[in-house]
Amino acid sequence: MSGRGQRLHVRAAWIDAFLLCSIIINGMLRGGQQQNARDLLGRYIRYCLDYVKLTRSAIVRQRETDVPLTSDFFDLDSLLGNTPDDPEGVEVTLQDYYSFLPEDVPAETRNIWERQKGLARKLEVLYNDQRNYEFTRQLLLNFGGFEVELPPEREDAEAEREPLEGTPAAPPAIARYPLFSIPVSLEKALGREYIIKPADDRVVVNVAGLHQVLDEDGMSQLYDVVARLEAQELLYLPIELGAGDLSRVWDEVNARLALTDVKFGRDSFDLRDMWLAVAPRANYFLAEDLKALSSLPSDEVTGTSLSAWTDDAEMDIEDEPPEEGELFFP
Repeated sequence: MSGRGQRLHVRAAWIDAFLLCSIIINGMLRGGQQQNARDLLGRYIRYCLDYVKLTRSAIVRQRETDVPLTSDFFDLDSLLGNTPDDPEGVEVTLQDYYSFLPEDVPAETRNIWERQKGLARKLEVLYNDQRNYEFTRQLLLNFGGFEVELPPEREDAEAEREPLEGTPAAPPAIARYPLFSIPVSLEKALGREYIIKPADDRVVVNVAGLHQVLDEDGMSQLYDVVARLEAQELLYLPIELGAGDLSRVWDEVNARLALTDVKFGRDSFDLRDMWLAVAPRANYFLAEDLKALSSLPSDEVTGTSLSAWTDDAEMDIEDEPPEEGELFFP
């Protein structure tokens, strides 16, 4: 299945979910179950938000511009144990770099000092990129790296077009991909220390890109595993890595890839293999509005324009048509 076909398949599945939600809500209204309908409306809003996130996510191989993080410098367990509401975040440990001026670095500390300096420079680039392109780019912490041979990813505009006849396809190449991602923000304390905070409470499972090497049945089984984790709320912060819930996804990916002819590293998966990457940010304002709505209590949601789903009040009012006029967009 082509990338465009896979996106259409996913979108069709979510449209089916929306239609089912609509049928259930209207049935509750006819049955007088107003409170249950309001609760379901909140769930519907969360479905919409998840759909926006799903359609803008893709598996992207590790690139030279990404910033690798090791457990020596960053504690992934602490980050996943936080939530977006936690004010402190997790510091990237660069203590040797902060402690010495270049001319005062002891010989035995020089190598680690240089490593930390190089990491600080890369983090500064990401920090400025995040500030300058707030509405069009987002920062991801990718983790759970594994090796697999996939065709090179194409740019979004190219992916919507079928390749011209006779155009040679780029050869597949084995590379490292993240099985999981979470949006994060990079902040600075005291003007120099870099703090990473979760910007969302949900870990994204990057299995969609595997449609290039797995058939529909294989992909369906992967989505079933992800759906079960979602239903048990095991993809939402706080997450304990040692519990093994996320590793279950790799077990399923491993089993599915083993049935194909694709080259992959059966023992290459490392849950704490992580790197920071910049990704395109789509539907920023829509996603922010849906996120705000999804956090509201059910009674408050009914006061928004979506209340028409649960309340027919004032829906049949007919006023005189408004005067026509020109409308200008900025």
